[in-house]
Amino acid sequence: YFGGGAINAVTRSGTNQFKGSFAVEYRDENLAEDLPDAPFPKFSNNRYVGRLGGPIIKDELFFFANFDINREESPQPFDAGFQGEGSYRGSAIQSQSDLDEFLSFVDQTVGDRYDPGSLRGVSSTLDSDKFFGKLDWNINQNHRLSARYNYSDSRNVDAFAGFPPGQTSLNFSSNNEVFPNTTHNVALELNSTFGNKYANKLILGYKNVEDDRDTNLDQPFPFVNIGDGQGGVDIGGEPFSTVNFLKQEAFTLTNDFDIFAGDHTITVGTHNEFYDLTNKFVPFNYGWYIYFDRPFGAEEFQNGTGVDEFVQSVCASPAVDASSVDGDGLYDCSQYPDSPAPSVFARGFSLVDDDPSTSEFEEVIGDGTNAQGAFMALNTSLYVQDEWTVSDRLTVTGGLRVDVPVYLDEPSFANPDDPLIPDDPQVNPRNTTIPAIEEYHSMSGARPGDTPDPTLHWAPRFGFNFDAFGDERTQIRGGTGVFTSRQPFVWPGGMYLNNGTNTGVVDFNFGFNEFRPNPENGLTVADVSDREPSDLIPSGRLELFEDEYYNPRFWRSSFGVDQELPGGFVGTFEAQYTNTLKNVLVTNVNLRPPNETLDGPDNRPIWVPSEYGPGNSEFTQAGDQRIDTRYSNIHRVGNTDRGYSYNVTARLRKTFEGIVTENSGLRTDLSYTYGDAFSVNDGTSSQINSLWDGIEHVDGANNIGLARSDFSTGHRVLGRASYRQQLSDRIAATVTLIYDGQSGRPFSYVIDDSDTMVQERGDPNSLFYVPQSTSQLTFAETEVQGLTVTPEQQRAALDAFIRGNDYLSQKRGEYTARNADRTPWEGVLDLNVRVEVFQQLLGRRQSVELTANIFNFSSMLGDAFGTDWGERFIGTNQVNLTQFQSFENPDEGNYTPQYTVQIVDVADTDEDGTADEFRGALGQEEIFDKRRTGSTYSSQWQMKFGVRYNF
Repeated sequence: YFGGGAINAVTRSGTNQFKGSFAVEYRDENLAEDLPDAPFPKFSNNRYVGRLGGPIIKDELFFFANFDINREESPQPFDAGFQGEGSYRGSAIQSQSDLDEFLSFVDQTVGDRYDPGSLRGVSSTLDSDKFFGKLDWNINQNHRLSARYNYSDSRNVDAFAGFPPGQTSLNFSSNNEVFPNTTHNVALELNSTFGNKYANKLILGYKNVEDDRDTNLDQPFPFVNIGDGQGGVDIGGEPFSTVNFLKQEAFTLTNDFDIFAGDHTITVGTHNEFYDLTNKFVPFNYGWYIYFDRPFGAEEFQNGTGVDEFVQSVCASPAVDASSVDGDGLYDCSQYPDSPAPSVFARGFSLVDDDPSTSEFEEVIGDGTNAQGAFMALNTSLYVQDEWTVSDRLTVTGGLRVDVPVYLDEPSFANPDDPLIPDDPQVNPRNTTIPAIEEYHSMSGARPGDTPDPTLHWAPRFGFNFDAFGDERTQIRGGTGVFTSRQPFVWPGGMYLNNGTNTGVVDFNFGFNEFRPNPENGLTVADVSDREPSDLIPSGRLELFEDEYYNPRFWRSSFGVDQELPGGFVGTFEAQYTNTLKNVLVTNVNLRPPNETLDGPDNRPIWVPSEYGPGNSEFTQAGDQRIDTRYSNIHRVGNTDRGYSYNVTARLRKTFEGIVTENSGLRTDLSYTYGDAFSVNDGTSSQINSLWDGIEHVDGANNIGLARSDFSTGHRVLGRASYRQQLSDRIAATVTLIYDGQSGRPFSYVIDDSDTMVQERGDPNSLFYVPQSTSQLTFAETEVQGLTVTPEQQRAALDAFIRGNDYLSQKRGEYTARNADRTPWEGVLDLNVRVEVFQQLLGRRQSVELTANIFNFSSMLGDAFGTDWGERFIGTNQVNLTQFQSFENPDEGNYTPQYTVQIVDVADTDEDGTADEFRGALGQEEIFDKRRTGSTYSSQWQMKFGVRYNF
């Protein structure tokens, strides 16, 4: 979402002269720096852009058209190596031959349904076609009409980063996510003047957007997470792409009426948006298996890796013919018991495609499901503004805007006649679930079947511009006001999609789950629980909005000074402060309070399900932390007023004319910005559940504190120098250098697998506790790339890492804070060279522009001078220092956690394929440097060439 105003500007139109251009841009792996130990992977980026405008009827009717075609292929930066710098850190898979054996087993057992695809050379691709057309009609001197049309069609195949996202997992091309998008946008605009006193602008618009998200599978197959020491293997289709489709239709009407009254320009207007939305979202609809490589509290658990557990489960599956498997050692099916190994299983399913009250209930998989949230909504706005020219030196602007969001449909629970929702006190959550919840949580008016009340979002604003001395050399400007943001409609869409009657979920069930490779015959809720098909409604997640829920709102104030300085310099100072008035906040109200704490110096609250009694609801099972066990989570969506941000900028610019010859010029611009931002929830996910459990915390996801935002900028230095030289009457050249140096991205130190430690039914986002001494923590023996690492060695490695870290070394005896540390500073210099050749032809100026860009030119300079200039780092948001393994003695009430350390550095000194030397802790920058950042290998310089013809 975005608060603070938006600009929707179309700057080009046709004129009485035909004008146009055509451009081609090209780059590939031959125009890039090689990697440290390999050639740059194959990639390409081809872009074709053209435009044409001119008259249809001179002085009256004009056209303009533009197209933009892009074909891009970018390699995935992770290229699995073994036993070397940046290598994969597995235990069962330590070499290429180990990986080949694993893939052979997969092919022999489930190859008829699943092809992993390639590991190395996996690429993200983007095919994008855009078109823009516009007609302008000068009806007469008082009325002008324009019609415009935008079309966009794209298909993005995104290389999957793994769960958790990062470079610790082996991912294949079959894991990729596919994002098709089609957008149509039409607008009609009428500008009218009525004498010299009044003017009016009327805009009618229609927008149709279809966003899809698919797996990259040839046929449905479950997603499988396989633990492997400090690495992991992911096979199958990305779990949140199985059923994920959003269609939005929006009709808009905007009218601004201007009144010119002497020194005042008064604008009275309205902006109205009507939405018709359909959202299909059934996560992990093909099934999701997770195989751990640690005990997980089950005596029967194999004390091997997750690879062992996966192999055992596949060998024992009735749906797999294991008799023909030709495997040795780990992949010899005869050594395993004829039963699946423990695993975690999850699956989302539809409740509306078949009658769940019958024993023949069958689940429909994929986009063919009718499980969807469909609703209509309206946002209407009224505003008035007065721009007052107080004098020729001072202009003051004041205004008031009010927005009213309205949901025009009620979720299914509002209809007692719905055959799926009988008006039965044992089913209707108004009569059962809500009273039970209110013994622990305030509902703030949130009720099933209700939408938020229409609320008035008042937004007063004030601004000024002052010419201090009347000579335009000193301009002082500023303003303050309230701004209301749009919000993603998938948030309120959760009221209609996750209402207990639309979708259900097997919510990460731990047990001896049978492995079924065909989702059409996959495990159902009846296979993994005691619930019968006739008992599936209500089920799944329930998402409720508070009755006084507001869209995100902010109070923003700014102040700036532009000053002409001696020597032709212009200096600028700007400052901005934003205070949160309303922002999204999600609470899981189906969660009972924690009933234990960890033992030891880290005494955070935890949930121990086995110690819970039946609770206060007849729908709560003994030994469950949920209040109503028919639902997985019940989210109450409301607001928080905690949060703020600020930034200050100092800028200096100057143009030097005739610096070399009289036909040359140099433009320079240098700025420094410092900013910081603090929030409770940044609203970065489209899923309500992820807005709840996707935030790092100490006291649980229902108790999120104020902390540094993901969008905190820190320090930033921007510099630009552009030199232009007229070489002849027909040739000019421009060389531009752009420097961008900035603080690294904020990130958090967390405990891997902390979800199984805390048992809050959320993601592993528990913040790391920094001990006074690492002897206060308990460690279990572990193995890294085949080398056994003792608890004492791990303790020493963690202590060395803490001592060498500026932030952690100051937090001894405390919990780390969310986003409290940053990745290293990055400074990058880019170079652009442009040569323009122009000529008068057919009575008009025509030109050809040749361009060459070197992105990260600083890396090229670093190669020349033997430095690490231009080095960039992985853009992570979490670093796992430790991984939870088990409690010391939970049966006796001892909840002292045992960990392994995730930052151990080992080496294979004799090059026999197995690590044989413990080297302590990874370096502070190495955990980011070795994996690079993004999907563009941006630590390497890359070149792009282009040509443009203008006529």
